[in-house]
Amino acid sequence: MPDDLPLPLPLPTADAFPPGTEFIIYEFDSPLANVPGRGWESWWGGWGKPYDPRPLKPGNNWLADSFAQWLEVVEETMKPPPGSRSGQ
Repeated sequence: MPDDLPLPLPLPTADAFPPGTEFIIYEFDSPLANVPGRGWESWWGGWGKPYDPRPLKPGNNWLADSFAQWLEVVEETMKPPPGSRSGQ
């Protein structure tokens, strides 16, 4: 994570993405976005970083039903893992 990100991270908002952004869920738990002019980004952990889309295959990813559905996946990736000191 870059040092200049505020903690705790704020959730991304729909208006932070340009029109035409595709919100993708990969393997049930990975939020991706295909952003016009920027390309593919992984939003795992609550912040966007470049993503190589070559692992995407038919059937292992799908277009989110809504931004809200995609955002729920982002939120899940921001939670500490079970059993971690901050997740107990």
